[in-house]
Amino acid sequence: MRSAIGPIPGHWVRALWLAAAWIGLQLLIGLTGGAGFGNIAIWAHVGGFVAGLLLARPVLRWRFKGK
Repeated sequence: MRSAIGPIPGHWVRALWLAAAWIGLQLLIGLTGGAGFGNIAIWAHVGGFVAGLLLARPVLRWRFKGK
């Protein structure tokens, strides 16, 4: 179920929803953990997840290019 929203393709919509959910989850964990929002581990997890989302399609395309 990939439905585009305006000019944004469906695969980008899915990636943006995943990123928003992951950031929200990490912020909730940081808030309930008592360390506050300044904890670097929260932003490291968010950054790693966003990097993975951005690299998933190119790496998969490169990996399965000859098959």
